[in-house]
Amino acid sequence: MPQGLDRIITVRVQAEGMRNEHGEFVEGAVTPIRVWASRRDRDLTDIAEEGGTRGEARRDWRIRWRADLAGAATSSLAVEDDRLEWTVDKLVEVTGRNGELRRRWLDIQGRYTT
Repeated sequence: MPQGLDRIITVRVQAEGMRNEHGEFVEGAVTPIRVWASRRDRDLTDIAEEGGTRGEARRDWRIRWRADLAGAATSSLAVEDDRLEWTVDKLVEVTGRNGELRRRWLDIQGRYTT
């Protein structure tokens, strides 16, 4: 396990919903994916600079690159950490030095509104 990936989080990916034969909207299935992550809490200075409110907590995670998460829309993602469900705002792929694809990561930025 790489240094710094010290906690397990659950990334929930929700499939696109659809209408059934009666015209009612049915939510898509949710797939939970447990991954090792490193975590960085963001302070009130970071939140104020981004236009957030004091009732929000912001957190960043870094996980190993996964094809099933790299292509997902952020609107279909949520992160469970510390028994709280966080809304995903950004998902960014990070490559190694000189664009090395062998050491790729995904950085996830999330917010929790109290």
